[in-house]
Amino acid sequence: MMPIQTLATDLDGTLIPIDDSIRLKNALETLRETLAVEQLELLYVSGRSWKLVREAIDKHKLPLPDAAICDVGTTVLIPAENDSDTGDNGDSDREGSIPNYQISEDYAQRLRQILRGWKASDVLEQIDALGPAIWPQPQDCQSEFKISFFFELANQEHVCGKVRSWINDSGAPVSIVVSKQIDGPLGLIDVLPKGVHKGFALRWWLEHHDRPLEAAVYCGDSGNDSAAMNCGVNGVVVANADHHLRSAMEALDSPSIYFAVEPSTAGVLEGLLHFSEISLA
Repeated sequence: MMPIQTLATDLDGTLIPIDDSIRLKNALETLRETLAVEQLELLYVSGRSWKLVREAIDKHKLPLPDAAICDVGTTVLIPAENDSDTGDNGDSDREGSIPNYQISEDYAQRLRQILRGWKASDVLEQIDALGPAIWPQPQDCQSEFKISFFFELANQEHVCGKVRSWINDSGAPVSIVVSKQIDGPLGLIDVLPKGVHKGFALRWWLEHHDRPLEAAVYCGDSGNDSAAMNCGVNGVVVANADHHLRSAMEALDSPSIYFAVEPSTAGVLEGLLHFSEISLA
């Protein structure tokens, strides 16, 4: 068994405790101590924006990551150079105030290569021109590599068909991710560089930093974690995972996928211990 070097994890429903039980609070503290003692690399992989990831770190007192993959895999954040609060990967850098992070220009350049000169402004303008059934989300939901729109759920088939037709006709090297508001009536479309998702970004990070895929563990709880869990790393399905992720991972029938007995935070710790040679005192 190759020693584990990297723990990568989703946040909502996975690392973030799903309740206020002592069991999950203790699991988070044990995980924090284990990361420091074993000097493991910690990656957060989330659909959230970096702003919301920072808020989650602060609210739930999460360990500080060595990098964060945000915005459905379209942004990689790393500690800012020359930041005096960044620390040296010891216990002290995973607690206290959140240091400054910056966008990885190496990853941004990789996505620009995929887009072959297409600009976010051009994509937004041309899709917005498809008609009133689809309209842009607010500016703070847009980025260089993620262009986001609203639509009425009743029009999903029509809207998605028009967007896919535009992609085919224009030759734009993009793909779409369709979802819906958690607490609202609207559908959501994210337009991303073609082939980019959580798994693409996670694999890029590991290969770019010469980390063996088999020396990484990824933990998740929902269907949008399947790409990351299936990119060549070891996967941990926490006990509270939805049926989409559970079914997809059961179909793989792979020894590199572990189904935790414990939920969320405790499941992350359980999965890390399963794939590593770490033993708790």
